[in-house]
Amino acid sequence: MHVSVLSERRDSIAAMMDFLHVLSRVIRKIWLLGINLIFPQRCAGCGIVFLSLCRKCKRELDGLFLCGEVMVDEFRAFFASSHGNILKKVLHRFKYISDTCLAEALSGLLVKRLRSIRPDSGGGEIIIVPIPLHARRERDRGFNQSELLARLVAKEVGGVVMNVLVRERATEPQARLSRSERLVNVRGAFRVRKDFAGSLAGVPETVFVLDDVITTGSTFVECARVLKAAGVKRVYGIMLAHGL
Repeated sequence: MHVSVLSERRDSIAAMMDFLHVLSRVIRKIWLLGINLIFPQRCAGCGIVFLSLCRKCKRELDGLFLCGEVMVDEFRAFFASSHGNILKKVLHRFKYISDTCLAEALSGLLVKRLRSIRPDSGGGEIIIVPIPLHARRERDRGFNQSELLARLVAKEVGGVVMNVLVRERATEPQARLSRSERLVNVRGAFRVRKDFAGSLAGVPETVFVLDDVITTGSTFVECARVLKAAGVKRVYGIMLAHGL
């Protein structure tokens, strides 16, 4: 009986925490709506009163596209850009101000880069694996930017998004750490879901791990190693930018 009461209390506390997280997101959205009514939305690039991104800045963003790639250990990562102050501004607004309206413009760069690697799927599906956030950080942010981008990209290229990676523990933001600290920070932080093979009727031969930015590549490499250990033959990275 005592164990049952404790279990019920834990369930109640968990339900209350989930409710508070949802409530905080609703309050935040209402607050942002009020702010936008008082202070109209401005372009993430140039700051003029507009929507999230004006046409001029959208053209500038598209003009940053390049077919870049980098080897990190044994794994190859393809990226769509490596420079541009406007890209930094747009990414910051997208991730930290939760302006998801910018996702379409950003995903367009990823679509072009992926098509430059694989013009078609060769009869097979393109498997895109977004790098997961820890559950607590995703609740705080309200979305996983990599997953949102992955779904938009998959829709354009006829791919499939598979959330087969789990972030088992919260890690420090990589941007605050040195290269050696980043490697330690993500070591053992990811695992593959137990139903990985079953969800795909077998482990795929090739997957593309998608993230917004690759710098040292430590997070990507850790995810790639986990996927390789699970039986994937080829793991590539597909990122918006390198070294921002």
